[in-house]
Amino acid sequence: MDSASPVAEWPRILVLEDEYHLAAEMSEALTAHHFLVAGPYGLLSAALFAEPEMKIDGAIVDLNLHGELAYEFADYLDQRDIPRIIVTGYCSNAMPERYRDGRCLRKPVGADAIMAKLMSLMMVH
Repeated sequence: MDSASPVAEWPRILVLEDEYHLAAEMSEALTAHHFLVAGPYGLLSAALFAEPEMKIDGAIVDLNLHGELAYEFADYLDQRDIPRIIVTGYCSNAMPERYRDGRCLRKPVGADAIMAKLMSLMMVH
């Protein structure tokens, strides 16, 4: 890919989702909205290993990855001021209060709702 290409200017969004079909749907929607996709990753360890090596502009994070909770990764993104959305099946009152700030979407959720939330967050940053 040529560095002068407009595609090179698209924001890079990391997708951390263990449900294959949802990860694929998110990836397709991101590409259609002119985002580059990092991943998708289905394991927390894969995302933790990959992220320091690449520059990302945002992330979509499934909270429960095969039973492993991704709070630590959400905190990592927050510490670096990287916009993130948590997508989860948990009720908001089951999550620690610091994650109930409007950057969380409850499953089932479609790609359109995820894209709308992501685009609003990206405009703020």
